Amino acid sequence: MSAAKEPIVVSSDDGSEDFDSDDEHEPPFDDEQDAASKAASASSASGGRAHADVYKHIKERPNGMFECTPCHNKNEKQVWRNRSTSNFRKHLIKHHSAIYTPQDPTQTTLRHHGFKGQPGKRKTMSSNDFTIADKTLADRVLSNWIVNHAQPFTVVEHAEFVEFCSTLRGSYSLPTRNTLRNRVIQQWTDEKNRARVTIEDECGTRRSGTTSDMWTSAAKRGYMVVTLHYIDDKWCMRSVIIAFKRVL
Repeated sequence: MSAAKEPIVVSSDDGSEDFDSDDEHEPPFDDEQDAASKAASASSASGGRAHADVYKHIKERPNGMFECTPCHNKNEKQVWRNRSTSNFRKHLIKHHSAIYTPQDPTQTTLRHHGFKGQPGKRKTMSSNDFTIADKTLADRVLSNWIVNHAQPFTVVEHAEFVEFCSTLRGSYSLPTRNTLRNRVIQQWTDEKNRARVTIEDECGTRRSGTTSDMWTSAAKRGYMVVTLHYIDDKWCMRSVIIAFKRVL
């Protein structure tokens, strides 16, 4: 008596078995459901073109399984038992963002920060109209958001954030966390030099005062800040932070 064959177990990105995918199941082999499956495939042919970018990097094997081509090229194995466009896309975004960017042909052009269109009209985005100036502005806005909301530099590597940015502007390439860190440090240096010049120009011949404040953060860390105050030529009160230190 021959032993029963063990089922093939294919791991997905999250480590779970990929037998029971909720995205798509192979239909039973009866005439009625097979006909329904063919009809559904025909009706979604136009929608499938929107996901053609995924299948540039996913290859279907003769045994009906699906393999990631970039992983195969690196002598790594990533296969799926069932067809699942969403799982394929998540894998490509997470592991191959350098060569894959989700594309949505129905996405419209943003009309803000240089992405201007004619009022009342919508048009399809094109990667050709994303200029260097747009890239510079987008990077600066991203850096300001990171600083003002104390976001980690690794946020630019989160799969959901990458997908969100690609949805807004598919041709925008996010900076790496190291590039972002260097950019924020440079931004801090520029602001410090600008503040020094302002103080030298506007406080050299007038009186000024300083205040200090100390507080403890939720993480039980103590901080102290020193602020310079003065009145400018237009009789407006100005304040400049000249020191910010952790003391505990």
